Amino acid sequence: MPANFAAADASNHMVALIARAADKAKVTVFRRWALMRPWHVQNEIPFDRMLDPTDPDKPHLSDWSTQRISVALCEAISKAPAGS
Repeated sequence: MPANFAAADASNHMVALIARAADKAKVTVFRRWALMRPWHVQNEIPFDRMLDPTDPDKPHLSDWSTQRISVALCEAISKAPAGS
């Protein structure tokens, strides 16, 4: 299995854990990995490009990813029904 699929599988597991916690807490989650997975798996963009290279723990996004996710989040908010 290529490395990009193994990393994606680990991320899928984490997303499932977050989804269960969000369901239990009855909160909405912006599913960032739903955007990032195709970048990584299909477009073969390495995590090193998506994650902040100055962050040794790697939970923070690079400027490249932040800009793309910000646009997607704005679009999701603007398309949401009023009062959601």
